[in-house]
Amino acid sequence: MKRVALYMIVLAGLLAGAPSALAARRVALVIGNAKYRLDTRPVDPRCPCETCQTVSRSYLRHLFRAKEILYSHLATVHNLTFYAEHIRQLRTQILASAGAYHA
Repeated sequence: MKRVALYMIVLAGLLAGAPSALAARRVALVIGNAKYRLDTRPVDPRCPCETCQTVSRSYLRHLFRAKEILYSHLATVHNLTFYAEHIRQLRTQILASAGAYHA
């Protein structure tokens, strides 16, 4: 469990240093990049959060570039949902491997 706690501390620091970063399955999306200007996809199609269900990458980019506070809210909702799900999956895998070890 110490490794998970360290992971979360490092992760929080990385996100604090990159306010335009949105968590994604393979790499963080830096939403300020021009390639998202016309991107109508959600941040993560498999994410159940309100952000991914209602807004596009291009809209998030617009909010970010316009320095709208709504961007911070939507990004936080997505990132917290994403990392909560990620930690849930890690916990399940740790418990499954511990059970297999003791069986």
